[in-house]
Amino acid sequence: MFKIFSLSPFFTLLFISLNLLNYTYAACDSGTIEEADDCCTDKYIDSTGHFDINPNVTAIGDYAFSNSTTYIGCDKLKSITITNNVKSIGNSAFYYCDKLENVTMGRNVQSIGERAFLSCDTLNNINLADSIYSIGQYAFTRTGLKSIILPYNLTEIKEYTFVGCDKLETVIMGNNVQSIGNFAFQGCSALTYITLSKSIISIGKAAFAHSGLTNITLPNSITSIGQFVFAETKNLTNVFIGNNITSLFFNTFGQFNTNNYRLDITLETISVIDNITISFISNGFYDNAILENNLIVEKRSETGLTKTYNCTKGYNISAAIEYTEQNCLKIEEPPTLQPTVAPTLQPTSQPTKPNNYQLSTLEIILIVITSLLFLICIFLILFIFKNNFVNCFPTFFGFNNL
Repeated sequence: MFKIFSLSPFFTLLFISLNLLNYTYAACDSGTIEEADDCCTDKYIDSTGHFDINPNVTAIGDYAFSNSTTYIGCDKLKSITITNNVKSIGNSAFYYCDKLENVTMGRNVQSIGERAFLSCDTLNNINLADSIYSIGQYAFTRTGLKSIILPYNLTEIKEYTFVGCDKLETVIMGNNVQSIGNFAFQGCSALTYITLSKSIISIGKAAFAHSGLTNITLPNSITSIGQFVFAETKNLTNVFIGNNITSLFFNTFGQFNTNNYRLDITLETISVIDNITISFISNGFYDNAILENNLIVEKRSETGLTKTYNCTKGYNISAAIEYTEQNCLKIEEPPTLQPTVAPTLQPTSQPTKPNNYQLSTLEIILIVITSLLFLICIFLILFIFKNNFVNCFPTFFGFNNL
């Protein structure tokens, strides 16, 4: 009895130690995963680098898989499955997890914090739940994403969200997005396809600068565009500007630094609404930019194309647009073509006149003269041969015995 009692302190300490040990890892299994929980361990990450979030976890906190002091991410983590119970992903949660390749996200995540996946340069696949209504600045900066489908409930793409994603090729945008922030897709040099929301109202400064876009249609819902939106987007050839955009900032299509070098413009067509003074387009180009291609400027009316100008390759873009009538050849609209009917072939010797044809005065006179000449000829013949006709007349009728 005494021996058992004497050992009880030992077992008590052991029990407490085990509880403390378990408590150290308990936060990775429930509630909010925090930076101090140290979840980047073999206890949670298997030999393939995969982490399955425990169903009891409801949030991934700030710096959960990163270090706020050293800014070093979890170098063991390659893939992670986030359960449906997780509602939020905090700021810098996976900051600099440079081996993270795949994120499978539950359908109930509502927000992703700032810099959440910043510099996860091997991250090439992530599914964003439609329940997400907020994505913070720099959330996917310098990631390896090739395509992204933005959530249906997202209303804003904030500043720098995808800046520097040089592998990003395709962006599918939900129809509730109303604004794209400054520099949102700057440096996305592989980006060639994007669907803009039908609800979009504004695009911020340099949002698509240095991107790989070749064609862009800015819908009628857009009312404002920031500076440098398409600056140094060197492959951009065709731009359609919606009816509600009435002004462009300087260098919309130009370059950032106007002091060091001249940027040639590759645009081939630009279409604007007719009630805009055509010189407004020049505000979008750097003054010393030169056209690399012939530029077609279209001015539209509500019923269709009204005026077209061809600015010849080699023109100074600002002068060419501002003084369109002098420097750019106006392409006249072709006359409206009426439907034609193939003519019916008639014999060349006897052309047939339409039934309702009316004789001209000259033709009537010619007919009368011809008729008179014919009668005169008849009288002359009768006069010349009158004796013969007189002698033959009684014989012909049997009057010779009279």
